[in-house]
Amino acid sequence: MVDDLATLLQSAMNEQRRGEISPAIEKYRQIVAACPEQWDVLYLQGTALLQLGRHAEAIEIFEKVAALRPQLADVHNNIGVAYQALGNLERAARAFETAVSLPGEIDRACLNFGRLKEQLGSFAEAEALYRRATQIKPSERNYWLHLAGALGKQNKWIEAEVVLRQAVESDRNNLDLGINLAYALIQREQLEEAADVYLHVLARRPDYHEVHANLAFVRERQGRFEEALSSAQRAIELKPDYAEGYNNLGTILRSMHRLDDALWALQKAVELKPTFALAEFNLGTTQLLAGDYAHGWTGYRQYARVGESTPCDSNLPEWDGSPIPGKRLLVFADQGFGDTIQFARLLIDCRRQSAARIVFCCQAPLVGLFDGWTEVDELFATGSNTAPCDFQVSLATLPGLLGVRVETAAAGVPYLHSHRELRSEIATMLRQGPVDALRVGLVWQGNPVQRRDVVRSCPLRKLLPLFEMPASKFISLQTAERGRSQISEIEPAARLVDIGNALTDFSETAAVISALDLIITVDTATAHLAGALGRPVWTMLCHTPDWRWHLHRCDSPWYPSMRLFRQPKWGDWDSVVREIQTCLQRRPAHPPEIKSSARGAIVLK
Repeated sequence: MVDDLATLLQSAMNEQRRGEISPAIEKYRQIVAACPEQWDVLYLQGTALLQLGRHAEAIEIFEKVAALRPQLADVHNNIGVAYQALGNLERAARAFETAVSLPGEIDRACLNFGRLKEQLGSFAEAEALYRRATQIKPSERNYWLHLAGALGKQNKWIEAEVVLRQAVESDRNNLDLGINLAYALIQREQLEEAADVYLHVLARRPDYHEVHANLAFVRERQGRFEEALSSAQRAIELKPDYAEGYNNLGTILRSMHRLDDALWALQKAVELKPTFALAEFNLGTTQLLAGDYAHGWTGYRQYARVGESTPCDSNLPEWDGSPIPGKRLLVFADQGFGDTIQFARLLIDCRRQSAARIVFCCQAPLVGLFDGWTEVDELFATGSNTAPCDFQVSLATLPGLLGVRVETAAAGVPYLHSHRELRSEIATMLRQGPVDALRVGLVWQGNPVQRRDVVRSCPLRKLLPLFEMPASKFISLQTAERGRSQISEIEPAARLVDIGNALTDFSETAAVISALDLIITVDTATAHLAGALGRPVWTMLCHTPDWRWHLHRCDSPWYPSMRLFRQPKWGDWDSVVREIQTCLQRRPAHPPEIKSSARGAIVLK
């Protein structure tokens, strides 16, 4: 009998190794029926059930093993895996927690528990579990990759880089480690070293199409367009049905201002992969950049999927543009501060077209700016509890629903007005310097979290020639610390009145902008705020700017009081500053009066 069971067990184990799972399970069942206390056979039966995805049955078997051998960490780990597969994350977490508390090599339990924590958004806890896994088994490179990923999700890119460098040093033949190191380097704008890593990988594996595409991305960010184009084309040659490669090619061609070719490549990406939200979004924004608003808004709506933004209330139906008289329509901001300011003008038409009561939910720092605004019926900060609504729509969806065209984009401007009095502290700072000097507000740094901020922001040292203008005084409206820290690094700091630290929210910034003669800014929320207020604003743009500024015009279809200054080539802020200098010299001592026309557009007199 014992010999027969031993033979049966060996046969079952051989079948399981060959992937013949169902016959193996039947043999394990027969052995357990004859010897119910054979916990090791029960364990094998549970693993086989897990392999087949029969998770509920696997849990039942593993629970029996746990009762017989409660100190076996692997058993609790497998219970956690099964519960997680069934979507019972609370039970899965309890099982993993038990597993990692037991003695023995529990690295895999730490890995699985870390993955669960990541799924729950607890990245710091996931990091701690992955670190423990690497300490238990440092030779397992997969653990290092997960650790670096958890660090990246916390924007701890310096630490992620250190972790990946250590891993690469110990295993230079592991291409995945190198690729992930390059990604971390990109996040830190260490682009040349990232390119070197990709080239090292390609020297080992020339047919790695994804790495050719990654290298193309880096070269485009560096403004080395011909090299970027060559790498992108090589990726597609290696894999002709590579949708991501065509998307990459499209963004490079867009940066080269070859918009027709870019549109072809992006349309090809969407054809190859119809569910490719990023390619649809890039196609839409490229159409918008070209001035084709009629077609561009369709792809632009994919922002929600690309940016992973979520509705304020997932239970509410989405408004489709139809009249809903008497209903409550929740309009929520789902992009950055500047986007919210730009599209807020559409709430007027939204109310008219929907005939609904407009409940506007925006970022907390903007609430003061819109407080008392008659265009909305109720105003809430993002994250606040609102009264029940009937429909919802994202603010970024409104241009498409309302049929905004280039010709109509400026309707109703200015649509924001500042009625706030300046605090005495700020008013005193603004009075510094010559009384008759042109008062110019400056912003040179955008939000560093924005993906292309390094391209759109201009180092303050590049603006030094402006401080030589004798008839102007400059006021820093810079609030972000990364921008303000640059003030101490320049010589003529005394020529720059820094009030950024005193500004508490956008409504106060609006009051300051209304008291100044001119705003000079890079592509940030300040540009939108000044334009929405109808104040004179000069916006400094990188070589290939965001879609809303288009490519060749020196004015903005969105803000009639705005003038655009463009880089003639990639990264060339010096030319932009020289052009601004020339315009400042020609600017009259007393700025033109700005009034609203009957149609709501701004006219200069």
